[in-house]
Amino acid sequence: MMKKKSIDLQQYKKGGNLCQCGISRSSTCIMNSTFQSTTHNIPRLNIVIQVVGTRGDVQPFIVYGQVLQRFGHRVRLATHEKFADFVLENGLEFYALAGDPDELMNYMVKCGGVFPTIGAILTGEIWTGLGTTINNFRENVLQLPRLRREEAHLMMSDNPHTYCWSPSFVPKPTDWGSDIDVCGFFFLDDAANYQPPQELTNFLNNGNPPIYIGFGSVVGYNRHRLFRIVRDALEITGRRAVVSDSLATDDIELPANIFRCGPCSHKWLFQRVDSVCHHGGAGTTAAGLRAGLPTIVVAFFGDQFFWGDRVEQIGAGPGCLSGDNLNTQDLINAIQFISNPEVKENAQRIAAQLETENGCADALRAFHEQLPLDRMHSDLESTYPACCRIPKYNFKVSWPVAQVLLKAQLITEDELSPWSTKAWNLTESCKLRKLLQYRTSNDIIPYSDEECELIRTRFNDSIEVASQRSYKNTAYERYMTQG
Repeated sequence: MMKKKSIDLQQYKKGGNLCQCGISRSSTCIMNSTFQSTTHNIPRLNIVIQVVGTRGDVQPFIVYGQVLQRFGHRVRLATHEKFADFVLENGLEFYALAGDPDELMNYMVKCGGVFPTIGAILTGEIWTGLGTTINNFRENVLQLPRLRREEAHLMMSDNPHTYCWSPSFVPKPTDWGSDIDVCGFFFLDDAANYQPPQELTNFLNNGNPPIYIGFGSVVGYNRHRLFRIVRDALEITGRRAVVSDSLATDDIELPANIFRCGPCSHKWLFQRVDSVCHHGGAGTTAAGLRAGLPTIVVAFFGDQFFWGDRVEQIGAGPGCLSGDNLNTQDLINAIQFISNPEVKENAQRIAAQLETENGCADALRAFHEQLPLDRMHSDLESTYPACCRIPKYNFKVSWPVAQVLLKAQLITEDELSPWSTKAWNLTESCKLRKLLQYRTSNDIIPYSDEECELIRTRFNDSIEVASQRSYKNTAYERYMTQG
């Protein structure tokens, strides 16, 4: 497993940057906190984004992770090992997940994907397979009570959801509540740093604008059949094409009207073609429409059929084609359909609407607005979210604040209990104590000496006020009793 890229914790001591984004953890973060005053006291969070799938699934969340990181949050992206360099070179921390996304895609294509049914929901088929593993993890690792099948599916029902597609493309349904946001697509603008091969540039410049054809990672065992269909359709329609190397592999001899293209910037390439034909992945669909390109969707499984239907409904392409049942005549008809000037106009209309949206910025706003800040707020100092309680004083504090108090011997570890943003019915245990001991001995306090002194002073002042209030209440009760 690849060694994880970690934040330089020494930066905390120096009052330097938390990450590469320029969000300063300066020594004035308590006494003069511009960050907090301008962001409505949003605490700096440790965020893990978990993505299973292809590069197209990972890429949008790299963009979103960068936005979260620029705000000041710590972001780790957990995904497959093959995307480690992609994540790290974009400035995020990486955590490896098991599994090969290419094998997964091939399996999904071969089996037609997994489609939910009422029967599967009623009988809890997924829970039947995973319930024992989940409960063992909850009980033995998280110290949480076991779940019954009847209650498990309701646990996440009140969690806010953000859908990262354009409301211009798929508007938010009127019966969705305020806990659901539709924010817009997440685009990685990598065109500025992209250096195309000279052969690709020559092909693009020597002839009419081609069509881009690529089916991502989903072609699998069908690639040779699909390529023959593509080759024949292009020959009959007289079109040129840039074809993804996942479809036009090295062992295939290409005619002069087809160029084999490896990984490239979609933004750069889509500005130089006149239409696209792809598998209907959400990211590729968004990139094509953003460029104002007529779109042919050849779907294989899952949500690809949904995106293909939406392209047809907005008039930016023909009806969705099935990858399993694709034939040469269907593809010829689709290529002829997107040659209609009206289709181009519809695609450009959507592109103009997408140009006015900023999906990542809206998603960041929605994320912050949905946070339960009353439960996250840390007493004494609120840069970081509360994760501990001090029941004796009715305080909830962040771990850095708890460290300051522990180091000053103002509290003991036994006086700390866990505090969760979501009420999980946490149980105290020896494992919690071991965790606290580990963190006490290993974590670095992210405050300057002056800030630590201010936290200690606030704590002592609060204790003194609480003691005076308690004394007055006791005296009043004694007076009333003696009457």
